[in-house]
Amino acid sequence: MAVLFDQNISDNRYRVTKAGNSIRLYTNGLFHSQFNEKSILSGAVWDLLFLPSLALNHRLSKALVLGVGGGAALRMLNYFHDNVAITGVDINPVHNDLACRFFGLNQNDYRLITANALSWIHQQKRATFDYIVDDVFAGRLGDPNRSISVSPQWVERLEQRLSANGVLVFNFDRGVDLNRSVNELSRHEFADKRNLRDLFQSAIKLTCPGYENTILMLSKAAVSANDLDGRILNHPKINLPHIRKSLKYHLRNITL
Repeated sequence: MAVLFDQNISDNRYRVTKAGNSIRLYTNGLFHSQFNEKSILSGAVWDLLFLPSLALNHRLSKALVLGVGGGAALRMLNYFHDNVAITGVDINPVHNDLACRFFGLNQNDYRLITANALSWIHQQKRATFDYIVDDVFAGRLGDPNRSISVSPQWVERLEQRLSANGVLVFNFDRGVDLNRSVNELSRHEFADKRNLRDLFQSAIKLTCPGYENTILMLSKAAVSANDLDGRILNHPKINLPHIRKSLKYHLRNITL
């Protein structure tokens, strides 16, 4: 294993390593990102941040990723979708810098913004996206935690930034946290006396063997786990042998 970068900056330790074609980013010992230029998919949790984008019933035009890390999800979105404008927001300027230097996000395909995701979203009044990923995490080795609670207010704010048939994705470090949030959201009365089923027609849970992380996908259009599974397995680029062999995921419908 080669160490490409290892520095302490503002009381935080950043480490970028490379083993074969796989590049990894660690911040304070926390495994933030992994990307392999040759296989694209990693068989890890970062795949689950991209796979729900295939649930869209129209071409992906604009994607937003909150929490860039090393940018693995952004690279996958760019590879599997043609001509998509991708915006990444991360509060940590070092993450954005390392993503450009070592993970290939220094191309014009990506717009990286250094900002607090919560504040940045609140400042957006008109911008909409077909696909939004909330992957905002902090913490140290063995203690990752979400930086923004998946509260009804936060979900409603993000839903306002989605296009008509858009998809919203949240990364939870534990399945129990996802279940708790879904229960809270399902009981909440949103603006204009709407409930969660008025905002989203479908919900799917995604997991990956070997990882505690659980991904929640909320879709404004009707889509089932079987629908998404078919779109994943029939995608022409995923069907390439060297990519498909890396696929490791489970899908499950969630009743809203």
